Amino acid sequence: GYVLLEGEVVVDKEAKAPVVVAAPALLGEMLQFNPRAQRTATVCARGRATALKFPWEEFYAQAKLCLSETEKDLLLESIERSVWERFGSETIIDLALFNGLPDVLKLRACLALQWIVQHRTLADGELLFAQDDLCGAIGYVVVQGAIRLVKTNYPPRIVDAPDVIGVMPRFDPGLQWSATATAQGDAHLLRFSWQEFTATLQRRLTPQEYALFTQVIDANAPAHFVH
Repeated sequence: GYVLLEGEVVVDKEAKAPVVVAAPALLGEMLQFNPRAQRTATVCARGRATALKFPWEEFYAQAKLCLSETEKDLLLESIERSVWERFGSETIIDLALFNGLPDVLKLRACLALQWIVQHRTLADGELLFAQDDLCGAIGYVVVQGAIRLVKTNYPPRIVDAPDVIGVMPRFDPGLQWSATATAQGDAHLLRFSWQEFTATLQRRLTPQEYALFTQVIDANAPAHFVH
């Protein structure tokens, strides 16, 4: 990401009119929702400009350590507002698990995930988890590549990015993975706790919004691998 401190830049996207953005401004926020990790616009300085460059992953990790829950919620709101005003629903990661949610709730769910994920990179054939391993409340977002699931007495299943593996369990400390997961080629995943994810959403959403979120997740879960 970039923080534009001084000057102006021109944001040029294919099939759209260029947009001039003046400092102070946050740039590059769209990349965090793009599972292919590719830029979707060209940004050029208009005259002299000064910007700070930073890694989003480190930003979220440091903010999580340094900020209170109230401060983190305020920061989330400001980033959310910036993303929505600049790009709208185009920033939303295309997860079938979220189908049926309004765009603004998809955006909030994606932003909430950024605070709690751990990045995992797997080489071809590397083990993610084994059948009968304890899984707790862990889920994975496959953002690049594919994961092969092998379950006893069932044909193998390939999960391609972007998708979710391990959908919202009703927490059971003895819950086990029902399949073995390995990388099909190189893969990049985001590991997260459903308990932490839902706790963040409960703070960020109204009771009605959270009820809709859980309703949609439950409805879409059968099409996914649920531990």
